[in-house]
This record gives sequence, C-alpha cells and structure tokens, in this order.
Amino acid sequence: MVTAILCLAGTAGNYGLWRFADFLGQGLYLDTVLTISVTFSGGLAAGLLTAVLSQAAYGIGFYPFWGYYLFAICGAASALVTAFFMRHFPRECSGLRLFSGAPAPARETPLQVEESPLLATKFPAQTSGASFLSVVIMLSILSLFMCILMSVLGGLIAVFIDQALQSPISDAHPETYFKVGLLRQGLSLPAMEILARLPVNIVDRFVSVFGAYGISALLKRAAQLFPVGRRGK
Repeated sequence: MVTAILCLAGTAGNYGLWRFADFLGQGLYLDTVLTISVTFSGGLAAGLLTAVLSQAAYGIGFYPFWGYYLFAICGAASALVTAFFMRHFPRECSGLRLFSGAPAPARETPLQVEESPLLATKFPAQTSGASFLSVVIMLSILSLFMCILMSVLGGLIAVFIDQALQSPISDAHPETYFKVGLLRQGLSLPAMEILARLPVNIVDRFVSVFGAYGISALLKRAAQLFPVGRRGK
C-alpha cells in the first residue's frame, strides 16, 4: 500500500513539474524528478511503475498520437540507471530507502575523497557514513551519465517517430531552440536530435538528480519522525 501511494504521488509530482516547466516556456523537461526520487526511496520496481504511470499521465489530452509514448523508455531508463548507482554506491544511497531490503554486494566504503573538516558534514538522510562530498560526487556522476543517456535515447526516439512513423515531433520542446543552429552545420538527423538535447539535459539532469535526492532525504526524515504504524497514547 505504501509503495502504491509512493508511486501515485510520484506520478502526480512528475506531471505537476512537467506542466510547470511548460508554463515557464519549456526551458527544461523536469519530467523524471519524482521517478528518480521514488527509485531512491522505494527501489527499482517502484521507479519503473512511476515512469510508466507518468508517461500515461503526460499523454492524456496532450500527445497528438501514440508514438509519443515511446518516450516512456527515457523514464524507465532513469529508474534503471538510478537503481544501478544505488547498487554500486550503497553508502551514498542506502540511507534513502524507506523500506528495508537485502543489501547489495558492492563497495564496503564510501567514495574515497580528500576533504576538509568543513566538507565532512553528512547529508540529513545519510546514516551509512557517506560524507557530503562523496554524495555530491556520486550525484554529479549520475547527472552526467543521465545527461548523455537521455540525450541519446530521446534523440533516437525522436528520429524514429519522425522517420519510421512519419509524424514530425512538435516544435514546442526545449531542444528546438538548439536545432536551428545545428541545421546550418549539415549534421545528420540523429546527430542533430542528440546534440540539440545535450545543453538542455546538462541542466535538467543536475536539477532532477539533486532535486530527487533532496526529496528522498526529506521523505526519509519524515518517515523517521513519523513512522507508519506508530501509536499515540
């Protein structure tokens, strides 16, 4: 039940942020923030379900045809990559899980970084010994990896919709502004679609990943303060 509520809340949050980005002029996507957060908090299955439900919510009344639902692949990839990093950086991520689970066979120590005492502060949700700096490094690597992956996947899906399904993508997207300049360079359509997304995703992924981590940290803190099933006297 708690997982279902988490997924539904994540879907609503994704939809709200997506509409908010649209209201601001679509400078960013902001459509997977809660997918990443739900994955941090509830695990891969919850993240994948949130990605699918979010894409369904985006499509109702807004997508001109079914091909746009292929972008659910990007949402699912966000959950998969987040889960991959959670497995390989357990010290930096395990403190966010709302539900107990089997520990992943990964590193026994956090990222080893030289830091001053001023940077030794722990994140509020981190109870596993990871330092502030090691968490920031991990989130930065995750953001950069997602930036490249989302740009490639989004670009290839856009090309498939345009060429195979014969339905050009609407111009009302953040990457559209960068396509104008790239068109003059004589690039191939796949290269143009991928490169046009990189400037948007470099900002969008950092905002999404760090924002998702912050949301999950707050959820973990709330769960510690108000545990489910606690009885008052």
